[in-house]
Formats: sequence, C-alpha cells, structure tokens
Amino acid sequence: MIERGPVGAMLGLFNSNVAQHYLVVGCDQPLLTADLLRLLLVEIDERPNVICNEDENSCSPLPGLYPASLIPIVQQLLEQPRASLRELLTRSNARNFAIDKTDWLRLRSANTPQDVEDINKILRPENY
Repeated sequence: MIERGPVGAMLGLFNSNVAQHYLVVGCDQPLLTADLLRLLLVEIDERPNVICNEDENSCSPLPGLYPASLIPIVQQLLEQPRASLRELLTRSNARNFAIDKTDWLRLRSANTPQDVEDINKILRPENY
C-alpha cells in the first residue's frame, strides 16, 4: 500500500470501488455546513469540484468532490518526490465554486491548540 499523505489516501479511497465520486472533507474542519457541501454537488462529472475564495483567488482541496476516474493522475503524482492535493487540482482541471469571505472562514482547519481556541470562540452561542 502506498502511504503518501492525503494523495495516497485518495488513491486508497478511489481503489475501494465503493462509488464513482467521493465527497471528501477534512476531519479538522468543524465549521463546515451542509450548504457548503451541497455547493460541491451541483455539477458532477469527471472533474473535481472544490471551493474557492472569491476575494483572494485561492482554492481549498478540502472539502471537495472527487471522481474515482482520477486514479491515473493520482498514481502519476505519487511517483513524484512531492505529491499534493493542490497539484491534483491543477492537473485535473478542477471546477472551482467561489464563495464569499464569511463562508470561506467555515473551511478553517483546527490544526493547533490556538486554532481550536479560535474556533471555540466562533462557536459560542453569543455569536449566533
């Protein structure tokens, strides 16, 4: 089994043959909403669907809708010294769905204790 971080995990997922498309989210994105995920399901074909920040022209590989037909591209990436999900998006001509800055903050990851603290502040009832 190839273990090369997120790209290797994608190969394992695609090789599972459970489906033709996979909605992939980060386990560290607690602010994701169903509406943001539904956005990724608007158009389904052989291109990945990802979310981009309309103000900064940057895209996030997660969450994303990925077709299993990307296996050849993923295998090529894993032959390189560095494999990244961002490179997968470039090579597969990903479809980008733009969202505003407020929704973009919902893609925030909790990777450090400070991130967790910041997200907990956002989730406090007085912020709703």
